[in-house]
Amino acid sequence: MTDRTQKGTTTRERKADRLPLYETRSYRRLQKRLAENIKALRQAREWTQEDAAHECGLTVRVWQRVERQEANVSLVTLARLVDGLGVDAATLFAAAARK
Repeated sequence: MTDRTQKGTTTRERKADRLPLYETRSYRRLQKRLAENIKALRQAREWTQEDAAHECGLTVRVWQRVERQEANVSLVTLARLVDGLGVDAATLFAAAARK
């Protein structure tokens, strides 16, 4: 089922129809890696969540949601994380080093 925008030029799936996409193994793995990596980067800098959010141009609430794997992060948010943390995007999704 789709909804039309006001202009009637595009369609978009309803949120309920997209929910299974957020439960895929690959989506969860990427979300977990992002959360773990931003938390590790924040802690390495000895930043609070508030400090990190400020450095990245995000609200504290958004930062917290990303760290808790509750946010579907946009490219804009990813770019803010990259710029604020001073890393490349690959670093945000890198697998943890095996011990």
